[in-house]
Amino acid sequence: MASKDNKEKTIGIADVTVENVSDQLENAGKFGKDIIEMAKKNRKEKDEKKLAEEFDELSQKSSYFNLRLALLAKMYKNASKAAAEARDKSLELFKKVESGELDAVGFDNEQKKLAKELTKNIDATRESQRTDAERLRKQFPNGNWWTWDNEFFNGITAAIRRLTEK
Repeated sequence: MASKDNKEKTIGIADVTVENVSDQLENAGKFGKDIIEMAKKNRKEKDEKKLAEEFDELSQKSSYFNLRLALLAKMYKNASKAAAEARDKSLELFKKVESGELDAVGFDNEQKKLAKELTKNIDATRESQRTDAERLRKQFPNGNWWTWDNEFFNGITAAIRRLTEK
């Protein structure tokens, strides 16, 4: 669109005179309709791109949050199952004491074995959790998971730790 607007924008050094230099400079600084329309279009595109980026971030954050919570629930479910099994076995041991099949020393030895077994199961759950968490983080290679962990899960982790405090 090589219009009159564009000609007014370009200062031709040969066309500048003492009489028109001020007008030439003033006209060169004015925005033509084509520039204004282009700027409006660019602004709209920039705004839409920014909104799309914000939505993408929100979508990723939501996915991460939900997957991370599912992994957390899985970890505690596995740990809870292991603890429940150890409890059941402990009750069986006490019944053996009551029936005379097991004495106090035997009971203590078996309880120690149960504690080691439970510890082993919890450690296996923890290792599985670490592997799953690493796989989850690899799904978000831009590194935003770090921010999301700090934003959401530090507080959740602190609350869970309070559950085990005396």
